[in-house]
Amino acid sequence: MCATPRYRTRGRPRQDAQPAQVVYTITGALASSLAARPPLVDQQRCLILATNERDETLVPPTELFACYKGQSHAARAFRCLKDPQFLASALYLSKSLNASWPS
Repeated sequence: MCATPRYRTRGRPRQDAQPAQVVYTITGALASSLAARPPLVDQQRCLILATNERDETLVPPTELFACYKGQSHAARAFRCLKDPQFLASALYLSKSLNASWPS
């Protein structure tokens, strides 16, 4: 990871200038076997999943892939909320303390 300071003004900053923000650049490396990749690409069976967990014993690749595949089920379940006919924007909860509850 590389930290790059960014200043408010253009040009070379003064010696005592404090950066307005610090931008971090993340570098990475390919972590797969290059010899195994071409046959998979030829079969169109290559998928790249990125994670920041480097220890394969904590999250095995098969479990990571299963979690990724499970996201599509959740996306389909919430698809109805985006439908304009559902009128989700008309539903809301009252935060008022004086709200009357039906008996």
